[in-house]
Amino acid sequence: MAKYLIGEVVKITGVKAHILRYWESAIPGFSPKKNYRGKRLYSQRDVELIMRLKHLTQVQGMSLSNAKKQIILDAQVREAEFAALTTIHDIRSELTMLYQMLKKTGENYAKSKDRHKDRT
Repeated sequence: MAKYLIGEVVKITGVKAHILRYWESAIPGFSPKKNYRGKRLYSQRDVELIMRLKHLTQVQGMSLSNAKKQIILDAQVREAEFAALTTIHDIRSELTMLYQMLKKTGENYAKSKDRHKDRT
């Protein structure tokens, strides 16, 4: 998993270091880890969040407060989509299992019918 120092994040995102530090204090859940020297280490997810914040505030002109609300809303939508996909996967698994059981039952029925036919 990639880890970036603040200088690298500044180069990647174009967001100045003092703004990144401010965003850390203003946005719950946005807190890069620190290494043993106390230097910030940003994950790829952190960089993606920074790019999203930059887009919302600089391109779309949202306030940081509204951008934060939008990011929370986006996360809730992704969570709901994930839950729906998980449910679909579970249903598909159950249907596959039922299909296999019915198929096996049908095969057993056909075999027993053939055995009965051979006896007569």
